[in-house]
Amino acid sequence: MGTWDDVEILTRKRLHVGHAWVETQLANVQRADCVIHAQLSERVDFGEANVTLAGQSQTYPIVDAERLRLPIRITNPPLWWPNGTGPSTLVDLKLTLKVDGRDAEP
Repeated sequence: MGTWDDVEILTRKRLHVGHAWVETQLANVQRADCVIHAQLSERVDFGEANVTLAGQSQTYPIVDAERLRLPIRITNPPLWWPNGTGPSTLVDLKLTLKVDGRDAEP
């Protein structure tokens, strides 16, 4: 027993996004209404969150929060098709926090 493969030490800032996930409701092929849920590592008194999802970006104020619920509308969303019926498109989510001169990312 012991370390048998490469080992990495990752550091992160004290303020960071602990985890985030996207809730999506497809209205039609031209529009998806999404909500980004995020848990922060600590409570934020004042700041802002910037979300980029599927080419759409939006900035939200943060006031006295440790959990975020950020709605964003995606126009012409790339769709995920079942195996054999079309492409399975992945979309990146970027969530950046700006608080009192400190920046944080997941």
